[in-house]
Amino acid sequence: MEQVNGQPRWPTPEYFENLQRFPQDELQRYAGKYVAFSDDATRIVESDADEGQLFSKLKAAGYDLNRILVDYVDTAESSI
Repeated sequence: MEQVNGQPRWPTPEYFENLQRFPQDELQRYAGKYVAFSDDATRIVESDADEGQLFSKLKAAGYDLNRILVDYVDTAESSI
């Protein structure tokens, strides 16, 4: 695995592959919210309508914010 500063490069190519395969019907349940994907993009670990609140929740739950990507789910027609 490729490394940057002695750490494995992240996000990995697999992360982006998983993100593209993420089920759209599951994603649409979060329309109008910010979502945080797991570090392998196979699940949503937290969501909130307010981005700041989402980061507060993630931090309180002990997630490594350097390994979490957040996206906004706009409407029922949107995709990642």
